[in-house]
Amino acid sequence: MTFEPNPKRGESALRYAVYSQAKVLSEYHTLHPSPRLKLEDLRFDFMRGYIKFPDITRPVDVSVVSTDPLHDTVVRLAAANSSLAAALRYEALEGFSPSPPLAGGGINADLAAEGYASYRRFCGEHIDVPPNLAPAPLVLPARNEVGFVDAPPDELETIPIHSVGLTEFRSVRALRTNCDNWEDWKTVIRAELDSVIGKKKAMVFKSATEFQAARTLYGDRLEIVHLVTPAVVKHNAQGEILRLKWRLTAGDRRKNANSLFDGATYSGAVDDALVRFLANLTLGRPNGRRRMVDVKGAYFEGSQRPPDEGGRIIWAPVPPAWDDFGFPEFGPDGRRNWFHLCGNLPGLRNAGLEWQRVNDDFLLGLGFTQSIVDRRIFFRFGPNDTIFIICVYVDDYWTFCECDTEWDEFYTLWSERFEPSESVVQAADDFCGVTYTLEPDGCLSARSMKLLLALKAMLNPFARPRSCETPMDPLVVPALALPPSQDNPLLDAAHISAARSILGLGMYVVRGTRPDGLFAATALAPHIVVNLTQTVWSALLRWAHYLVDTRDTRLLLRPVPPGTEL
Repeated sequence: MTFEPNPKRGESALRYAVYSQAKVLSEYHTLHPSPRLKLEDLRFDFMRGYIKFPDITRPVDVSVVSTDPLHDTVVRLAAANSSLAAALRYEALEGFSPSPPLAGGGINADLAAEGYASYRRFCGEHIDVPPNLAPAPLVLPARNEVGFVDAPPDELETIPIHSVGLTEFRSVRALRTNCDNWEDWKTVIRAELDSVIGKKKAMVFKSATEFQAARTLYGDRLEIVHLVTPAVVKHNAQGEILRLKWRLTAGDRRKNANSLFDGATYSGAVDDALVRFLANLTLGRPNGRRRMVDVKGAYFEGSQRPPDEGGRIIWAPVPPAWDDFGFPEFGPDGRRNWFHLCGNLPGLRNAGLEWQRVNDDFLLGLGFTQSIVDRRIFFRFGPNDTIFIICVYVDDYWTFCECDTEWDEFYTLWSERFEPSESVVQAADDFCGVTYTLEPDGCLSARSMKLLLALKAMLNPFARPRSCETPMDPLVVPALALPPSQDNPLLDAAHISAARSILGLGMYVVRGTRPDGLFAATALAPHIVVNLTQTVWSALLRWAHYLVDTRDTRLLLRPVPPGTEL
């Protein structure tokens, strides 16, 4: 391996000066000064062209797998398509790393996170950190029994979200204090707890004595998280309640100094470009059917593996006001009660990884083959060369099957193992915000109507630009990089937050169904955090309004004629 002259600044330049002396990957392992950033620097430098591998100059046969996980990473990157390269460049932009919103943080925050997260999913698989790259043990500060586990501040427990007809409560205590229909909420909460604690065994109620024994046994390997329980009241314009929803999650801080687990949040997701490609190919196989299904409560599937297997020991204090459900906050001796999180729970940094392990084992156990091009694609051949394809996007399945009997058998086993979500089964033409429609001429159209309506809601608080007939004015492109000035001021943190949400959701749309907006998106992306001037902000609004105004535009997938060489 060879390196370009040091192109970096700051701490990145200091690291580069050290590891760029490496001639082979084993030396890179040894020389790199940061175990946590080894893979990240390798990906970034490879995609930017700072690292050259003389024997990897073209797409390669990715079925040839070495025993070096780092080498396999490079091989897969070299074999990837241009979409992956663009995504990794975007992901690696200095300063662009929005922290995930709090669980249940509102529809805008959730959609923004989903939009940005799509750019982190192009690899199609999770690359486990090899043992020799694992973080060094942390020296933890001394702490008492309660330590850093006090309840969240009261002012964070109630969040009105007037723009979307929701009011959100972040704790049971807030519900009991502020809601007149507490008895109705008790029914909803009890049903969820019966499922999570009773059926799924995700948590076990423990006393203070048992907690102390566990901490003595595991020491600094025992981690403590909060339980966050967002509860949403959805109502109509007349104030009538339409739905009560209560969710149990874990507030697992990503860079908690008291955590020995360095794994980042992960949700395996198929590349949406590959879904379109497969959908296009299936038009030439008229005997098959496309179906979309969803696993309900996927992130409750799985269990916590012990630390020596790469897992975690996780405990959480019983939150206030859980007495009504048989889980008092304090025991008779006045000491705090606890939950041992032995199963999986939404909000844990490794929740997505544990769910994917369960899902992969299930599909492989049914005889499916896991694609080496995208590890979220599974396929199986049946009698008479029929094919069964499953694409997995977190907990959503896009499927194509040419044998109804085979599908029925699969769906029976799948429904016995997982709980289907009725809403997705009913919306059988929707997959991850994209609606597929078979047109009269035999083409398959794809539109992101629902996501663009959500983007429209994001834009409501801001003034509309004068002209939005095209994604971007060509004369503005060179002006995006201009430094701030009196006539072109740098905008504040509130605008940066809004800009990231708009760009994140818009990026998700253009990657899925609107390539006409992709050039403007990639031109805007480098400036959103580091140089959000008035010029950049105005260009961003124009781009977003263009997408919303043309939301009836659809991507047409035409049948591939038989015999076409691919």
